[in-house]
Amino acid sequence: MAIPYTIKRKAASILKAYPEAQLMHLGQYKGEEAFYIQMPDDAITGYPPVFLLRNGKAVEIFGEEVFEVLRSFPEDD
Repeated sequence: MAIPYTIKRKAASILKAYPEAQLMHLGQYKGEEAFYIQMPDDAITGYPPVFLLRNGKAVEIFGEEVFEVLRSFPEDD
């Protein structure tokens, strides 16, 4: 899936601060498209940046819900 402009725009400041970071599509989470920014290994950022595409708008997820979203997608081995 191509990453929607609204998600790219919401993630822009993080991606500018960390040029090595990658914005990635995770898939469907509770009926909404989920995205996250894979940060460089040496980045100290707290919770990983996670976004949902909700009714055409980018919504950043905070707190423990970040891990709920990420756990719902299997890791690639």
